[in-house]
Amino acid sequence: MKKIIVARGGSIDPVFDKEVIDTEAQLKDLESIERNSNLRRSLSQVMRKQEKNLKLLLSSNTALNRRKKMPDRGHREERT
Repeated sequence: MKKIIVARGGSIDPVFDKEVIDTEAQLKDLESIERNSNLRRSLSQVMRKQEKNLKLLLSSNTALNRRKKMPDRGHREERT
């Protein structure tokens, strides 16, 4: 919904019009900055969570690899 602003007295004032346009552009820029800030904050939270998950997976993988390298002490195969 666009608002139509009429200068006082119904006259045309290009300086006033430019000031209004500049103010509206600054407000839109501020909205974009706030939106980007919120997106960056959300992305940062997701990345921290993914980093924790990756560390858990890597440590699990390391533990599994160590287990594979250890000899199985409970079940020795007999040589024939």
